[in-house]
Amino acid sequence: SSEKYAKTFNPILNFKMTDSRWDMTDSSNLSYLNLQNSVIRYSNTMPTDLIISPTTATADQGIYTANDNSIFVNRGLIDMQSNNVLGDRLIVEGNYNGGGAVAMNTAVYDRGSATDFIFINGDQKGGVTNVYIKDMSAGQATNTGVGADASGVGYGVLIAQGVGEWDVSQLKLASGKIIKLGYEYDLYGVEEY
Repeated sequence: SSEKYAKTFNPILNFKMTDSRWDMTDSSNLSYLNLQNSVIRYSNTMPTDLIISPTTATADQGIYTANDNSIFVNRGLIDMQSNNVLGDRLIVEGNYNGGGAVAMNTAVYDRGSATDFIFINGDQKGGVTNVYIKDMSAGQATNTGVGADASGVGYGVLIAQGVGEWDVSQLKLASGKIIKLGYEYDLYGVEEY
C-alpha cells in the first residue's frame, strides 16, 4: 500500500532592502522587513496588504529581529499612495522600529471615511515616522472634533492603530496639519476609537 503525506509549508521570508524599490503588485507576507533608504510602492489597482508576521515560523527556521526585537525596521518609505486606491493596509504582528515614512491615501472627512490603514500589534521603538496624507475626498470636510470625547472615544479618521506601548508623538504629519474648507486635521492619540 502507498502512503500519502501532506506537509504544510510556511515559507519564512526575512527581507532587507538597501537603496532599492519594490513595486508590490499583490498582497505580500513577510517574516521580517528591514528598509534602509528604500521604497515599497503599492502598485495594484485594488486594495493590497503588506503583512509582516513571524507567527507561522518556528525557531529553527531562522527568525530575524532587530536588536530591539522589532520585526519591521522602517528607515525608508512605505508608499500606499502610488496606486491611488483607498483601503491598502500595512499590518505588523510584532514590534515596529520607526525613523522612515509612510504615505497614505485618505478621504479626509469624518470618522467613517475610507482610508489606507496601519496596524501594529506590538511596541513602537526607535525614531519618528513621518506620515504623508493624500486627500482622496471630493472637496468635503466636516468638524470631527478634536482628539477624543469625554469618554476617550476618538473622532476623525482612524489611520493607524497600535496595540502595545506607543507614543503618538512618534507619528508626525510630514507637511503639518491639513487645513481643508476651514477645518483643521492633525494626528491625535486616543485610548479607544
